[in-house]
Amino acid sequence: MPEIAAKDLRRMLDLVHAVHENTTAAVLPQPVLAGVAALVGCDSACYVRLDPVTGRITILGDEPFGADLGRRPEFAPAAREHPVFHAYQAGRLARHTSIALSDLANREQLARLGLYHDFHKPAGIADQLFSMVVTGRSHSSALAFHRGRRGVRARDRALADLFSRQLAHAEHHRERVARLTSAVRVLARHEEGLAQARPLLDHLTSRERDVVEHLAAGLTDREIAGSLGISPRTAGKHLQNIYAKLGVVNRASLIAAIDVRRTRRPRSW
Repeated sequence: MPEIAAKDLRRMLDLVHAVHENTTAAVLPQPVLAGVAALVGCDSACYVRLDPVTGRITILGDEPFGADLGRRPEFAPAAREHPVFHAYQAGRLARHTSIALSDLANREQLARLGLYHDFHKPAGIADQLFSMVVTGRSHSSALAFHRGRRGVRARDRALADLFSRQLAHAEHHRERVARLTSAVRVLARHEEGLAQARPLLDHLTSRERDVVEHLAAGLTDREIAGSLGISPRTAGKHLQNIYAKLGVVNRASLIAAIDVRRTRRPRSW
């Protein structure tokens, strides 16, 4: 890895802090992209999501990319002829390891692409630097840096990959927080439902209470039916009625309501 100046590392640290402070999932703010582009010696940058199955390319953030050229509807089909996209589909792009457009194609090869004539040339893009952030079966994401001259220094590649690693950590952390937040919300709705169900236990018929007792003991529908001398279909019907009366959706919720009630009122069923 080439030596990186202390001032550049301090600038990188500021950008990393800004990434972690961003609460908008999977989107990079324009000021951050602009800062990283300037740090790696490029004119602009964008953050893209790649779908390996459909080949769809979604721009998650750009700063600025040729007056929003990348958001034009015709950009996605043209981007599929990009040499870097072919390298990605072939599995030749490793995470946090930069590759430049000039590594994959010379000027003559690029000049034959519609992508070059319709997008790169009007935007003044002579070369690009790509760094994979996330790779997976469902999607991948990459940083793309654009510059008006060909050739990329080793120092610029190293900085791009350093930021890419930090961005991957930030995305992973953000996804974990989102999952935890979702789980807390589901638990809150579950607790609310149980709170509403507990008082309604007293409104069950005696037969429904028998079914609930057997259910709480861990018996299956067939075992409940055999114990109570009824058919499995009848036992299932009783359970449907119980769920409807209590406003619960499954056995786990029903058992939880019973357990809490027993804890609070040990002498009651």
